[in-house]
Amino acid sequence: MKRMLALLGACLWSLTAMAGILPDFEGKVLAKKQPPESWKQVNAIQKELPAPLVANALPTLPPTLMGSREQLIAQKYQHLSASTGGQFYNALDQSLTTVLSNLLQEQLADEADIVFMIDHTSSMEDDIDEIRREMQQLIAGFQSRKGVRVGIVTFSDVKSGSRYGYCAHGLSDNYQGLDKFLQSIELLGSVEDVYGAIFKTIDTFSWRSKSKRLIVIISDEQPASGADTNYTEDEVIAYCAKHGVHTNLYPVLVDKFYPSN
Repeated sequence: MKRMLALLGACLWSLTAMAGILPDFEGKVLAKKQPPESWKQVNAIQKELPAPLVANALPTLPPTLMGSREQLIAQKYQHLSASTGGQFYNALDQSLTTVLSNLLQEQLADEADIVFMIDHTSSMEDDIDEIRREMQQLIAGFQSRKGVRVGIVTFSDVKSGSRYGYCAHGLSDNYQGLDKFLQSIELLGSVEDVYGAIFKTIDTFSWRSKSKRLIVIISDEQPASGADTNYTEDEVIAYCAKHGVHTNLYPVLVDKFYPSN
Protein backbone atom coordinates (compact mmCIF):
# COMPACT_ATOMS: atom_id res chain seq x y z
CA MET A 1 0.00 0.00 0.00
CA LYS A 2 2.82 2.41 0.91
CA ARG A 3 4.54 1.72 -2.41
CA MET A 4 1.31 2.46 -4.30
CA LEU A 5 0.88 5.78 -2.43
CA ALA A 6 4.50 6.73 -3.20
CA LEU A 7 3.99 5.95 -6.89
CA LEU A 8 0.77 7.97 -6.93
CA GLY A 9 2.55 10.89 -5.27
CA ALA A 10 5.35 10.82 -7.87
CA CYS A 11 2.80 10.86 -10.72
CA LEU A 12 0.96 13.79 -9.11
CA TRP A 13 4.26 15.71 -8.78
CA SER A 14 5.07 15.19 -12.47
CA LEU A 15 1.61 16.32 -13.60
CA THR A 16 1.67 19.50 -11.49
CA ALA A 17 5.19 20.34 -12.66
CA MET A 18 4.07 20.04 -16.31
CA ALA A 19 1.16 22.35 -15.55
CA GLY A 20 3.58 25.03 -14.28
CA ILE A 21 2.94 24.59 -10.55
CA LEU A 22 4.91 22.71 -7.90
CA PRO A 23 3.82 21.71 -4.37
CA ASP A 24 6.26 22.62 -1.61
CA PHE A 25 7.11 20.36 1.34
CA GLU A 26 4.22 21.72 3.39
CA GLY A 27 1.66 20.84 0.72
CA LYS A 28 1.26 24.43 -0.55
CA VAL A 29 1.22 25.21 -4.26
CA LEU A 30 4.00 27.40 -5.65
CA ALA A 31 3.85 29.03 -9.09
CA LYS A 32 6.75 28.17 -11.36
CA LYS A 33 9.26 31.03 -11.17
CA GLN A 34 9.19 33.29 -14.21
CA PRO A 35 12.28 35.10 -15.55
CA PRO A 36 12.56 38.84 -14.82
CA GLU A 37 11.11 41.16 -17.45
CA SER A 38 14.58 42.44 -18.37
CA TRP A 39 15.65 38.91 -19.30
CA LYS A 40 12.60 38.54 -21.53
CA GLN A 41 13.59 41.72 -23.36
CA VAL A 42 17.21 40.59 -23.71
CA ASN A 43 16.16 37.18 -25.04
CA ALA A 44 13.72 38.78 -27.50
CA ILE A 45 16.44 41.06 -28.89
CA GLN A 46 19.00 38.25 -29.11
CA LYS A 47 16.55 36.10 -31.11
CA GLU A 48 16.30 38.90 -33.68
CA LEU A 49 20.06 39.28 -34.12
CA PRO A 50 21.50 38.21 -37.51
CA ALA A 51 23.19 34.83 -37.65
CA PRO A 52 26.78 36.21 -37.67
CA LEU A 53 26.15 37.69 -34.22
CA VAL A 54 25.76 34.27 -32.60
CA ALA A 55 28.82 33.11 -30.66
CA ASN A 56 30.61 30.17 -32.22
CA ALA A 57 34.14 28.84 -31.90
CA LEU A 58 36.44 29.78 -29.05
CA PRO A 59 39.39 32.07 -29.85
CA THR A 60 42.72 30.61 -30.91
CA LEU A 61 45.32 30.96 -28.17
CA PRO A 62 48.82 29.54 -27.71
CA PRO A 63 48.60 25.89 -26.51
CA THR A 64 50.33 26.81 -23.25
CA LEU A 65 47.40 29.08 -22.35
CA MET A 66 44.64 26.52 -22.85
CA GLY A 67 42.72 26.16 -19.59
CA SER A 68 44.59 29.06 -18.04
CA ARG A 69 43.34 32.35 -16.61
CA GLU A 70 43.82 33.98 -20.02
CA GLN A 71 41.75 31.29 -21.74
CA LEU A 72 38.84 31.88 -19.39
CA ILE A 73 38.98 35.64 -20.00
CA ALA A 74 39.27 35.04 -23.76
CA GLN A 75 36.12 32.91 -23.70
CA LYS A 76 34.24 35.72 -21.97
CA TYR A 77 35.36 38.27 -24.56
CA GLN A 78 34.77 35.88 -27.43
CA HIS A 79 31.12 35.55 -26.45
CA LEU A 80 30.73 39.31 -26.01
CA SER A 81 32.25 40.10 -29.40
CA ALA A 82 30.46 37.37 -31.36
CA SER A 83 27.11 38.37 -29.82
CA THR A 84 27.51 41.97 -31.03
CA GLY A 85 28.80 41.34 -34.54
CA GLY A 86 32.41 42.03 -33.57
CA GLN A 87 35.48 39.86 -33.25
CA PHE A 88 37.89 38.86 -30.50
CA TYR A 89 41.60 39.63 -30.98
CA ASN A 90 44.48 38.01 -29.09
CA ALA A 91 47.47 40.22 -28.24
CA LEU A 92 49.01 37.74 -25.80
CA ASP A 93 51.61 36.33 -28.18
CA GLN A 94 52.26 39.33 -30.45
CA SER A 95 52.60 43.07 -30.10
CA LEU A 96 49.53 45.17 -29.44
CA THR A 97 50.42 47.47 -32.34
CA THR A 98 50.46 44.55 -34.76
CA VAL A 99 47.08 43.34 -33.53
CA LEU A 100 45.51 46.82 -33.74
CA SER A 101 46.92 47.34 -37.23
CA ASN A 102 45.42 44.02 -38.36
CA LEU A 103 42.11 44.95 -36.74
CA LEU A 104 41.98 48.27 -38.60
CA GLN A 105 42.82 46.61 -41.90
CA GLU A 106 40.15 43.92 -41.45
CA GLN A 107 37.31 45.85 -39.81
CA LEU A 108 37.51 49.55 -40.63
CA ALA A 109 35.17 50.87 -43.31
CA ASP A 110 34.63 54.26 -44.97
CA GLU A 111 32.62 56.71 -42.84
CA ALA A 112 33.00 54.50 -39.75
CA ASP A 113 33.06 55.69 -36.16
CA ILE A 114 35.65 53.87 -34.05
CA VAL A 115 36.34 54.28 -30.33
CA PHE A 116 39.34 52.78 -28.56
CA MET A 117 38.26 51.94 -25.01
CA ILE A 118 41.43 51.42 -22.96
CA ASP A 119 41.65 49.96 -19.46
CA HIS A 120 43.79 52.44 -17.48
CA THR A 121 44.45 50.37 -14.36
CA SER A 122 48.11 50.18 -13.31
CA SER A 123 48.85 46.83 -15.00
CA MET A 124 48.16 48.42 -18.41
CA GLU A 125 51.18 50.75 -18.32
CA ASP A 126 53.28 48.86 -20.91
CA ASP A 127 50.38 48.58 -23.35
CA ILE A 128 49.40 52.24 -23.08
CA ASP A 129 53.07 53.22 -23.60
CA GLU A 130 53.13 51.09 -26.76
CA ILE A 131 50.02 52.79 -28.13
CA ARG A 132 51.58 56.18 -27.39
CA ARG A 133 54.76 55.22 -29.25
CA GLU A 134 52.94 53.83 -32.27
CA MET A 135 50.03 56.28 -32.55
CA GLN A 136 51.28 57.69 -35.86
CA GLN A 137 51.24 54.19 -37.37
CA LEU A 138 47.65 53.74 -36.18
CA ILE A 139 46.66 57.15 -37.58
CA ALA A 140 47.92 55.98 -40.98
CA GLY A 141 45.37 53.18 -40.71
CA PHE A 142 42.57 55.69 -40.07
CA GLN A 143 43.67 57.81 -43.00
CA SER A 144 43.53 54.84 -45.36
CA ARG A 145 39.73 55.03 -45.16
CA LYS A 146 37.47 57.93 -46.12
CA GLY A 147 35.68 59.94 -43.44
CA VAL A 148 36.66 57.85 -40.42
CA ARG A 149 36.07 59.46 -37.03
CA VAL A 150 38.09 58.30 -34.01
CA GLY A 151 37.53 58.60 -30.27
CA ILE A 152 39.38 57.34 -27.20
CA VAL A 153 38.07 56.31 -23.79
CA THR A 154 40.12 55.30 -20.78
CA PHE A 155 38.38 53.66 -17.87
CA SER A 156 38.57 51.76 -14.61
CA ASP A 157 35.83 51.89 -11.95
CA VAL A 158 33.11 53.65 -13.95
CA LYS A 159 30.42 52.83 -11.39
CA SER A 160 32.17 54.89 -8.70
CA GLY A 161 31.47 58.10 -10.62
CA SER A 162 35.03 59.30 -10.04
CA ARG A 163 36.34 61.79 -12.60
CA TYR A 164 39.21 59.37 -13.17
CA GLY A 165 36.95 56.33 -13.55
CA TYR A 166 36.05 57.35 -17.10
CA CYS A 167 37.84 59.84 -19.39
CA ALA A 168 36.95 60.47 -23.03
CA HIS A 169 38.17 62.15 -26.21
CA GLY A 170 35.10 62.50 -28.42
CA LEU A 171 34.76 61.26 -31.99
CA SER A 172 36.58 63.45 -34.51
CA ASP A 173 38.19 63.27 -37.95
CA ASN A 174 40.96 65.53 -36.65
CA TYR A 175 43.48 63.00 -35.35
CA GLN A 176 45.97 65.52 -33.98
CA GLY A 177 44.35 65.55 -30.52
CA LEU A 178 44.64 61.78 -30.05
CA ASP A 179 48.33 61.82 -29.13
CA LYS A 180 47.83 64.66 -26.64
CA PHE A 181 44.98 62.78 -24.96
CA LEU A 182 47.07 59.60 -24.71
CA GLN A 183 49.94 61.51 -23.10
CA SER A 184 47.55 62.76 -20.39
CA ILE A 185 46.36 59.28 -19.32
CA GLU A 186 46.84 58.56 -15.63
CA LEU A 187 47.01 54.96 -14.42
CA LEU A 188 44.40 54.75 -11.69
CA GLY A 189 41.90 52.30 -10.24
CA SER A 190 41.81 48.55 -9.80
CA VAL A 191 38.36 47.62 -11.19
CA GLU A 192 37.76 47.03 -14.91
CA ASP A 193 34.13 48.10 -15.31
CA VAL A 194 34.03 47.22 -19.00
CA TYR A 195 30.24 47.00 -19.14
CA GLY A 196 29.80 50.41 -17.52
CA ALA A 197 32.30 51.97 -19.93
CA ILE A 198 30.48 50.48 -22.94
CA PHE A 199 27.12 51.83 -21.78
CA LYS A 200 28.53 55.29 -21.07
CA THR A 201 30.32 55.42 -24.43
CA ILE A 202 27.22 54.45 -26.40
CA ASP A 203 25.15 56.98 -24.43
CA THR A 204 27.43 60.01 -24.44
CA PHE A 205 29.23 59.91 -27.80
CA SER A 206 27.74 61.66 -30.85
CA TRP A 207 27.51 58.69 -33.20
CA ARG A 208 26.52 59.15 -36.83
CA SER A 209 23.17 57.58 -37.57
CA LYS A 210 24.24 55.44 -40.54
CA SER A 211 27.89 54.75 -39.87
CA LYS A 212 29.53 51.51 -38.81
CA ARG A 213 30.16 51.69 -35.06
CA LEU A 214 33.20 49.97 -33.60
CA ILE A 215 34.30 49.90 -29.97
CA VAL A 216 37.76 48.39 -29.53
CA ILE A 217 38.16 47.25 -25.91
CA ILE A 218 41.78 46.91 -24.80
CA SER A 219 42.20 45.23 -21.41
CA ASP A 220 44.15 42.56 -19.54
CA GLU A 221 41.25 41.50 -17.33
CA GLN A 222 37.69 40.23 -17.67
CA PRO A 223 34.78 42.66 -17.22
CA ALA A 224 33.86 43.47 -13.63
CA SER A 225 30.67 41.86 -12.37
CA GLY A 226 28.39 41.92 -9.35
CA ALA A 227 28.72 44.93 -7.05
CA ASP A 228 31.51 46.47 -9.17
CA THR A 229 29.23 47.33 -12.10
CA ASN A 230 25.66 48.39 -12.80
CA TYR A 231 25.28 46.11 -15.83
CA THR A 232 25.44 42.50 -17.00
CA GLU A 233 26.79 40.99 -20.19
CA ASP A 234 23.26 40.28 -21.46
CA GLU A 235 22.27 43.91 -20.93
CA VAL A 236 25.34 45.10 -22.85
CA ILE A 237 24.58 42.78 -25.77
CA ALA A 238 20.97 43.95 -25.90
CA TYR A 239 22.00 47.62 -25.68
CA CYS A 240 24.49 47.26 -28.55
CA ALA A 241 21.66 45.87 -30.70
CA LYS A 242 19.06 48.39 -29.57
CA HIS A 243 19.81 51.14 -32.08
CA GLY A 244 19.33 51.15 -35.83
CA VAL A 245 23.08 50.75 -36.32
CA HIS A 246 24.55 47.92 -34.27
CA THR A 247 27.49 48.77 -32.06
CA ASN A 248 30.16 46.15 -32.81
CA LEU A 249 32.56 45.20 -29.99
CA TYR A 250 36.17 44.19 -30.66
CA PRO A 251 37.87 43.08 -27.42
CA VAL A 252 41.68 42.87 -27.51
CA LEU A 253 43.17 40.81 -24.67
CA VAL A 254 46.69 41.80 -23.61
CA ASP A 255 49.02 40.16 -21.11
CA LYS A 256 48.68 41.37 -17.53
CA PHE A 257 52.04 40.27 -16.22
CA TYR A 258 54.54 40.88 -19.01
CA PRO A 259 55.38 43.75 -21.40
CA SER A 260 53.42 43.63 -24.65
CA ASN A 261 56.56 43.60 -26.82
